[in-house]
Amino acid sequence: MRKAEWTDRQHLPLDVPKNLASKTYFCGKKGSSKRMRHAAARAAACVREVAEPRAVRRLVRVVPGYPYCFLDDLRFPVRSRLISGVLSQCETAVVCAVTLGEQLDDVLRDPSLSAYDQWVFDQVATAAVEAVMDELEAEIITGLQRGPSGAARALTARYSPGYCDWPLTEQRLMFALLRPEKIGLTLSESYLMQPQKSVTAVMGIGDAAMVAKYGIACRRCDRPRCPFRRCAYDPHWSPARD
Repeated sequence: MRKAEWTDRQHLPLDVPKNLASKTYFCGKKGSSKRMRHAAARAAACVREVAEPRAVRRLVRVVPGYPYCFLDDLRFPVRSRLISGVLSQCETAVVCAVTLGEQLDDVLRDPSLSAYDQWVFDQVATAAVEAVMDELEAEIITGLQRGPSGAARALTARYSPGYCDWPLTEQRLMFALLRPEKIGLTLSESYLMQPQKSVTAVMGIGDAAMVAKYGIACRRCDRPRCPFRRCAYDPHWSPARD
């Protein structure tokens, strides 16, 4: 991976997808009404018009550790046992942030919208920022090069403060690593980001076989009702066993 590819950029060539309405979780679900689908289509058109996707990313070294690994040498501990277990299998990690801009927040606060339309708009805008992060992730995957031994490399699942056992307060770590103020992203005293539709994330980069085996923290998480679960809990799963 060439160093020049990882220069912080305020404006990445990202866009809100044209099929945004279909990416909203309630569209196409059983019980979704015609009114709901029309409201989602209107909201999607508005989001595509006013959103200003901006992103910043940084490549950092991962230092394995117990109970926590560190990012950027020994400067920043990842205070999550689950996510540290994933990242410790990797040599490096990508830390990134995406925001859709302040103008979209103004629309979300529009008092002329009904409560129903505000809810639909909020759901569509959430789908939009996740779709833009998906696009950034796809760009990163495209730029991956093979490791020194020639082995293929891959990305782990992406994680954000507030996921798994990683406290929301650790947004401070993400901001310290990224300095996302350059794309207009700020952090409140209650650790909420402004603009509202913004996402931070970390993804480990490692040997593809190791990532496939250890790249999802859900295998170590025993919360059975987690709505974000991606695979089954394995009580016998442990990197130390292999």
